[in-house]
Amino acid sequence: MEGLGQHQVDRGVAVIAGALTDLDEVSLIGLDQDATAASLVEIAAAEARLGELKHRVLAHASSVRVEEATGAATTATWLARATRTTVRSSRRAVHLATALETYQRLREGYAAGRVNTEQAEVIARALDALPTDIPNTVKADAEQRLVELAAHHDACDLRVLGDRVLDVVAPAVAD
Repeated sequence: MEGLGQHQVDRGVAVIAGALTDLDEVSLIGLDQDATAASLVEIAAAEARLGELKHRVLAHASSVRVEEATGAATTATWLARATRTTVRSSRRAVHLATALETYQRLREGYAAGRVNTEQAEVIARALDALPTDIPNTVKADAEQRLVELAAHHDACDLRVLGDRVLDVVAPAVAD
């Protein structure tokens, strides 16, 4: 893979790319219902784990100002050009990357594959929307609760739950 060096992340990315290349033309004949279902669940968890790595590297890209080499105005515009994605989706990715540096429990759940990208974005937005004057312990409890809820709820449900999380973790504060 061009551009990859000797850092452990570089080597890991090369291994992942190689494993995916090995699966490019693999026949799915013989993969029964149970194995197909299990594979899809495991692929989703792996996708989340890879998403966390992507966002962690993206946060680093922002801190080292990767955009300067190309003259892009922001990390998000650089990312959009480099990955052929929209600036809007790249801005969302940079926002999540930044949020994951703040919300450790969320990052850990994402890295473990227990929270997917869509859920992580919703949880980060809900946590960002909490009043700034609430105690850090309450915010940490809200974060923990939303990460736990991600095991049973999709991003739409989490958006609603995030709006009401203070009612659960700190009813007195919510009032």
